[in-house]
Amino acid sequence: RVLFRSTHEFKFSLNRYATQTITATIKEKNQVVKATLPPTFGILKIAPKFTEGVGDPEDLIVNLDGERQKKYDSLIVEDKDKHKVMLSHKCYETTEVTIGFDHGGQEHVIDSALTVMQSILDLNVVNEKGEPIERDVYVNGEKKGQSPFRDYVPTCSKITVGPFREKVDVTLKKKMEEQFTHTYNGKGLYTDKRKNNSKTYNLVAIGDDIWFGENLKYKKSSDNCVGSYYEGYRCYYSYSDALEVCPDKYHMATKEDWNALMKTQGGFDSLSLTFDGVSSRNTDDDYYSYSSFSQEGKGIYEKFWLEDAGYIYLTAGEANMDNLSVDDEKNYKFPVRCV
Repeated sequence: RVLFRSTHEFKFSLNRYATQTITATIKEKNQVVKATLPPTFGILKIAPKFTEGVGDPEDLIVNLDGERQKKYDSLIVEDKDKHKVMLSHKCYETTEVTIGFDHGGQEHVIDSALTVMQSILDLNVVNEKGEPIERDVYVNGEKKGQSPFRDYVPTCSKITVGPFREKVDVTLKKKMEEQFTHTYNGKGLYTDKRKNNSKTYNLVAIGDDIWFGENLKYKKSSDNCVGSYYEGYRCYYSYSDALEVCPDKYHMATKEDWNALMKTQGGFDSLSLTFDGVSSRNTDDDYYSYSSFSQEGKGIYEKFWLEDAGYIYLTAGEANMDNLSVDDEKNYKFPVRCV
């Protein structure tokens, strides 16, 4: 309580704000005396950019004037001439920044890009026999070259190889050269999601091609897949149907595809194909004989349609190709292999 028509000195103080003294004359009841307190602190916001898609932001360590900060999205910093900020991360070069505030209430943002830490990756890819092979090498999803590969990469990189992006188990150390050997598997999966035909197929990478590792089992019509005895894996097609049954981005194997396969080291062994399909028609009925292909078996064979008008006849270790005739189209149904 103060007397009317009297003059008083009021002092206002609050932590982190400058104290203000105001002299006011009280002239009426419930008179309000106001003061504006200038801040003695600044706001520091830290939001650096993580480049090249590596590193977890949660691994960022922030030190302010030598003291580690648990939270650093908005730091209240004392208003004085200079402050030292250190940003460190296992995937990036340590960054030091000196900041200052010209006046209280100022905001300072550290949002520059961090410099990624580099290491030298020396990578060899080999087959199951331990023989070196060439395969595309991907660093964080981007193709960077082929094996054998030796180049600078981000220390925290994800390394994959081949069309199926096989993960290479590597742990790179900061600024050091590391040598690794990866045994290539070359196998993947493809799920056919077409209506009423959901099935997952084994895929095999051979050279520049990706083959279905098993015969196509797409039920185009009610009679192109053999009944319950062969359930789920013996499907055969007329040539005209065969042209239309491979899923998007794949096609029925051509003469060129098969020739390339034959020239590939390991041939059928590399492909690890399971040959299972209907081969030829008996007289005029709807029965089609079947066989399983084996390289060791003599006289055992398999036939597949070729996209370029014909079929391939496989026996143990050999392949012959014939052109399509009118009788072939009418009297035969063969399996299909997609590439």
